[in-house]
Order: sequence, then structure tokens, then C-alpha cells
Amino acid sequence: MPIESQYSDITDTSLNIVVAAPAGSGKTEKLAGRYIALLRSGVAPERILAITFTEKAAAEMKERILKKLRENNPELYASIKDKVFLMRIQTIHSFCLTLLRRFAFESGLDPNFEMMDPADLEIIDEAIESALNAITAETDSPLRKIVLSLSAGYGWNNLKSIIKKLFNLRPASIRAEPGFAAELAIELKKSAAKEALQEFKELFLVFGPAFSAETNPGALKLLEEKSEYFLTGDFSPRKALPKGASFKVNKEDYTDLCMKLSEYYRELKKEQYIAEFKELNLVFKACLAKYTSVKKELNLLDFNDLEYKAHKLINENEELDNVLFAFDEQTDHIMVDEFQDTNFLQWGIIKKLTEEWRSGMGQKREAGINPTMFIVGDKKQSIYGFRSANVEVFETAVEHMKRWYGKAFRNIHVKENYRCGDGIIDYVNAVFSREMRINPGDPLWKTEYEEFNAKRGKPGRVIKLILDRKEEEKTKDAKKREAESITENIVKIAGKEKIFEKYQGGERERLCGYKDITLLLRKRTHLKEYEEAFAKASIPAVVVGGLGFHQETEVTVLRSLLFFLIEPADDYSLYILLKSPYFNFTEDDICAARLAGSGTLNENILEDKRLAPLREAAESAGLKPLNQILEKFLENTSGWAVYCKEQEAANLKKFIRMIQDFEKQGRALSGIRAYFENKAGSNEEAKAGLNTEEMDAVKIMTIHTAKGLEFPVVFVAGLEEEMGGGKGEAVKLKEMENEVRAVYLPEAGLRKTDTEYLEFGEKESEEEKRILYVALTRARDILVLSGVRGEKQTGFLKYLKED
Repeated sequence: MPIESQYSDITDTSLNIVVAAPAGSGKTEKLAGRYIALLRSGVAPERILAITFTEKAAAEMKERILKKLRENNPELYASIKDKVFLMRIQTIHSFCLTLLRRFAFESGLDPNFEMMDPADLEIIDEAIESALNAITAETDSPLRKIVLSLSAGYGWNNLKSIIKKLFNLRPASIRAEPGFAAELAIELKKSAAKEALQEFKELFLVFGPAFSAETNPGALKLLEEKSEYFLTGDFSPRKALPKGASFKVNKEDYTDLCMKLSEYYRELKKEQYIAEFKELNLVFKACLAKYTSVKKELNLLDFNDLEYKAHKLINENEELDNVLFAFDEQTDHIMVDEFQDTNFLQWGIIKKLTEEWRSGMGQKREAGINPTMFIVGDKKQSIYGFRSANVEVFETAVEHMKRWYGKAFRNIHVKENYRCGDGIIDYVNAVFSREMRINPGDPLWKTEYEEFNAKRGKPGRVIKLILDRKEEEKTKDAKKREAESITENIVKIAGKEKIFEKYQGGERERLCGYKDITLLLRKRTHLKEYEEAFAKASIPAVVVGGLGFHQETEVTVLRSLLFFLIEPADDYSLYILLKSPYFNFTEDDICAARLAGSGTLNENILEDKRLAPLREAAESAGLKPLNQILEKFLENTSGWAVYCKEQEAANLKKFIRMIQDFEKQGRALSGIRAYFENKAGSNEEAKAGLNTEEMDAVKIMTIHTAKGLEFPVVFVAGLEEEMGGGKGEAVKLKEMENEVRAVYLPEAGLRKTDTEYLEFGEKESEEEKRILYVALTRARDILVLSGVRGEKQTGFLKYLKED
């Protein structure tokens, strides 16, 4: 369909539309166009609900709509600009929050509830610990036996880790039921195994006369003891007798026997683990109940609560008719952006809210109102599986809307790319036409690629910097070589190569600066190597959206000061302070002070003249707010000059703000210390945010952080790095439209041969391709591909087919 015809459909407010809008196709422009078309047709802004998935995207959509109105329809803009506060452009979580606030009573909530800070994860840890301790203290509790049995099998810490994993998978884990998809009926496998054993009389003694293929767990116990006779070390069926076997058998018959026994064994193990997961689920629900009660006492909800409680409100509540009527009374049109990032629970909310619209009944139809749905997304950019995004939702919604709306539905596939230069487009088309292909009957999580049409009319080029790994070379050394190669090429590009910048509705040429270059990483494992190489080459660089806040040096030192102020006898924290750039004490200085008297290091050394700022801070402890003490200490020690880089200074300010917030909340000093002790080894906290727009520095970020952005020059590094992720995880959740199934298989050997775990692996490989697609389509003018090639093609190199 020509783009003109597509755009005509997009602005036809009588149609329900799904737009597949790939990278660089002007998605926001199309959303804005649809929104303005609704306004021009007379729809009031407060009757349009536009759902996005980030606050940034919501702000950008609102800004784009107002800009287009101001430029192209000043009269409509004049009537709308004073109603901006009525524009319902919000995230899915924000919408659910609004819904729950309005129907707090029906949801069993205090209307004045507050949202929990995502950083307060220790509340979950404390709830799990408290619940488990309470269970083990109840001698007559059935759960006590379960917890003791599970902890004996897994260990206390591993048990807590499994429960924590289920917390992290909420809300899906709350709805999950344990089970496996049946490969073959287990009864048939039992029968086949029994017949095989009876057929081979000479082997029967190996399994013993007590064996019966119908007994369980007796059969399982026996098969585990005799597994060496039919399984290899990696849980594959044997094809040859084990060494030293005291019997002989025809090889084909033996292979057949091993296959049947191994299938039977796997099914029995699955039955065992289904039962075990049911017990784990009971413990999880008990910990969840404790966590829920803690939140209720504090009048808090967390972000996972929002969509789960909203879904329950509109699907299960006794007052759901009133809830749906209230929504219907206010809303005539729904628009959803970034639809590939949804899950089935979120789709369930949208589907339920529009249920009456599809009935052809109700007040809207009687009033001549034609309510519509408009969905935009790109399956190829679905890369948030770790956040429970489900790429299958996209095609499911398309099929539903086809059925619901018939002739009033359009499924539009946009192919134009206005971002990348022609050379980059040609390369992306070549790679993904080969790697993203589907066949009839393929599952919905498979992705099909449709070639881009380049519309920008600029050259664009692709540079490959693929190094060969040296024999016996350590990974760290290989990454250092790669980092050096990248810096050499940045030097060749910055200030020398020309790029194009947007100018007065077109583009103009100029020299590339550092700020035009972005280094994309799939993970931060080797971030330090890149940072060190940039520093060595005097290339300014800033990490955008970086994690590891609590591990940064400046944070570690300030945390040590905090610990010392709270607990003056903490010699370890004092030692870190003394060795820090604030004081630069030598080992000899510290050892001499420690041995100078019988007291603590603090008692022996604090009178040293060089420690006047520390002494002042210690004397102020308990008399002034901690944040003021920390700020004064930094002034007295020239601390802002010691850690003067923008990221370092921003991290110090963030740390002080966190202390200030904790004190405002009335947290005890011991609680503040406990929080930072728990976080000391964590790399999950984001570093302080920086405004990098005007910084003349190379940006370093992950591919996930870069999604939705574009840059003149992009280096994609670490192409050989494997995804890692959850392939080895014992608990997997399989979310479907109307159910969630928990698949639990702790034994790695069994996971290698299990159909569902193999499917999880295939899904991750498909997402890996999509991550690569997102990475390559960030570049406007120059795309540089970097990695270290080993004997095998690994990571992204598998798909790039590098020679």
C-alpha cells in the first residue's frame, strides 16, 4: 500500500488500526497525526486515552502534537493549548494508578496510598526473611515441614533466592500454575517402559524384581539409582552399554530401551518437580502475604501492584460494571504506543475496557459515537522479555481486532525508513532478510522481516572492526585490544569525517564531534576496558543510564564516611576514608596510629591535624542532619574538586539526596546503615542521571537504553558476547492469553532435553536477533561493528556471518 494511502487510513477516524512501524519510520509522527485527526473531527482531548510505556515517550508525543497543531492548524491549537492538562497521554502504570485511585474503595485500598520507591527492595527481603522465620517458628504448621524440607534440599539462601525470583516475576508469578506441556501422554510412556523391560529379560535383574513401571515414586527412585544404564552424563539416552556391563544386548534394541526409559524418567522427574513447585508456591504466597501486609501498614503500593490490581478490578470485582461504565463514560478512543512492549495482562486490561465498544450496543452507538482503537508498534523492537514484555501479544491483538471490527479494521505495515543512510539500510536489509524469516505454522514469537525502503537520500556506510582472538589470549586482554581499536577509529572520525545534521526542515553537512558518537554495549561486563581506553586516548566519554551506582569509588568513600559517623568504632570504614584522596594516608601512617595505643583506630588517630574535617563531622553527628554534615565535609576537604568529573559529582549529590530523603522519612540511623550495607555489593542501582545533550563527549550506553534514540555515528561493540540471561534458570514462566504456566526444572541436564526449555532458548535467540536489529538501526550516517572473533561465531556474529 502506498504511504499516501496508509496515511489516509491512519487519519480516518472511523477505522480501528494496527500500525507496524519499524525503526526510523516516523512512528511518533503517525501517532500525532492520528491524535490531531481525532481533534479535528471534534473529539475533545479528555476523551482520548493515549497509552505509552515511558514518561519520556508521553512527553514527546504531547510535544509533537502541540508543535504540529501550532504550525499547521493555529486555530485548533488556540482552542487546545489551554486544555493541555486535559490531554490523557500517560504510561500504562500511570493509567492503572489513576484507575485505582478513583476506585480505591472497590479495590480494597486506602485512597491516600503512596507509591513505593523502586529502590526500597529491602522491604521485600525483610518480608521474605520475616515470613520464613515465622513459618519455621510455628511447630504445628504444615508449611513448616515444607520449608524445612525445601531448605534441606536447596539450602536456606537458595530457597530465599527462588522465592525472590518469584517476587521479581510478579505479577505473572501470582497467576502462575505449575505444569509442563505434554510431549506424549505419561501413561503411554509408563506402558512403553514396562513393556521394554519385560521384553529384555536379561536386563530385568539390573532394575530388580520390585520394579514396576506403574509405581511412583518407587519407580523414580529405582531409575535414579540405575540411571547409568540408560542415561549418559548429560542426561541423553545411551546408545551403547556402559563400560563393565555384565550383560550383552542388541545395539538397536538397547537404544530403543534407553530412549523409552529416559522419556519415562523425564516424565517422572517432571511430576516430582510439579509437586515440589506447588510447595514452593505455597511458601511464595505466604511470603507475599507478609509483604502485602507490610505495604498495607505503610499504605504503599509497588509498581507491580498497579497493573495486577487494575486487571482484577475490571475483571473480577463485584462492582466491575460500574467501573467499566465510568471508563466508557469518559473515553471514546484508545491509542497505544510501543505495543510490542506489552504483556498479556496489560492487553487484558485494554481488551476489557473496550468490551462494550465491540458489542455494538450502549450509549455511544445511540449517540452516534464510533469508538476506535489505534495501536502502533514493531515486533522487531520487542527486546524487553526480561521485563515480561511478550512479543506474542502483537499478533494476538491483530487477530482479535480483525475479528472484532471486520471491514472497519486496517493492519498497516510501514516500510519507509527516514533515519539511516542508504548503505546502512542495504546492510540491515541483507542481514535480517536472511535471519528473520517465518514459515506457515510458526509460533507467534517468531519475527518476520520486511525490507526497508530508504527515504533519507544520504549515503551512510558500514565499517567492520572484527579482530581475531589470539591463541590462548585471555578475554580481558582481547577486550582491551578491541577497546584500543575502537578509540583509534573514533580519533579517525571525530573532527575529520562529515555527518549530516537536521537543519530548517532538511539537512546540512558538518564535521563530526565527539557528541555525535555513541558506543552501544549489549551488557556492561567490559565497560571498564572501554572507559580506560577512552581515558588513555584523551577521548571525553560519559556513561548514559549506567548502573553500578553503589560500586563507584566516590560513592564507596562517602558511604564509608556515613558508616563511620553512625558507628565511630568501625575501623574498616575509617581505614577506607584515610586511604581515600580526601586524606591520602599511607599504610605506615595508619599502622603507626593503630599501634600507638590500646583503643580503636578512631581513638588513636582522630587528633591528627590532617583530620580536622573528619573530626568536625564526627562532632556534628547527632546534632545536625546527616546530609548537611556530608556536604560540609566535602567543602572542608575540597571533595568536589577531588571527584570533579560530571558523573562523579552527580553521584555524590545523588548519595546526599538519598540520605536527606531517608531522614525525612524518619528512618533510624541503623536502618540507613543497613540499607547501604545491603546495597554495597549490588550493581542494580542507576548512576546519577546527566544531561548529556550538550556535552561534547562520546556517549556509552546499552542497546536497551538506546532504544527509541538515534545517533549520527554508532559503534556496536562486543559483537561476540553471548547473551547469557536466563537459559540456565530453574523457574520459567510461560505467559499465554488466558493463563500463566510455571515450568520448574532445577536439573540442568534435564533442561537440555526438555521441549519447553528448548523453546525458551529459541525465544531468547529470537530476542537476541531483535536486540541486534535495534542496535544497527540507531545509526544515521556511520555504523561501526566491533568484536573479537574466536574459533566459533558467537553472540551477534552468528547472525552477521562474518568471514
